[in-house]
Amino acid sequence: MDTCINIAHGCSLKVYLCKGTYKGNCLDRLQPLLAEIKKDRKTVAMGVLDYIHQDSMEYIYREGHMIKYGFDWNLKFFETIFRKDEIGRTPEEIRPGTVMVGAAYAIDSSYFREIGAYDEAMKVWGGENLEMSWRITLCGGHLIHVPCSHIGHIARFQPYSFPGGRNEILVYNYKRAIEVWMEPEYKIFVYDHFPEMKQLKGSHFRANYTTPALG
Repeated sequence: MDTCINIAHGCSLKVYLCKGTYKGNCLDRLQPLLAEIKKDRKTVAMGVLDYIHQDSMEYIYREGHMIKYGFDWNLKFFETIFRKDEIGRTPEEIRPGTVMVGAAYAIDSSYFREIGAYDEAMKVWGGENLEMSWRITLCGGHLIHVPCSHIGHIARFQPYSFPGGRNEILVYNYKRAIEVWMEPEYKIFVYDHFPEMKQLKGSHFRANYTTPALG
């Protein structure tokens, strides 16, 4: 999983910035995210991802371009557009989020710990952004997109190794996430796409969170 760093030590607000392979002016991109978290400590704030060419390091900035993230019953993470009712009166207004990109968000550090931090029962990489998004929503938090915060992202080849195979790890993580957070009437749709999930057994597919946010 990607790196979370503790920032803003010297002020009353303590925040984790979770990041992957990025560059840019940290202070300028953080200010709009921190402002929203200060208003509500259960806000998880995401900036706009701009792409950096991995060879030339060209920074590709598209003015006015902003996307949101979604997922389907196959648990495929994808980019999409905002509905008209999700766009404010000005381009600078925050917009509601459905699911997060796993490597570029800011979260209040105490709230992050209250909801259990990253799920240590998940393996290697894959699905943690979906699981965390569901958990935030179900634990009283909310995701937002902050147009005034831009983060440069260098897309890279998958750097991880997957013992037993990448698909096996993904299916394992997906089952862990849906068994913990989805109601039976919804997770059946995921099982329709992953019949091999039914063969996975064990106590690690049951919820084991005992955080204040979950009671």
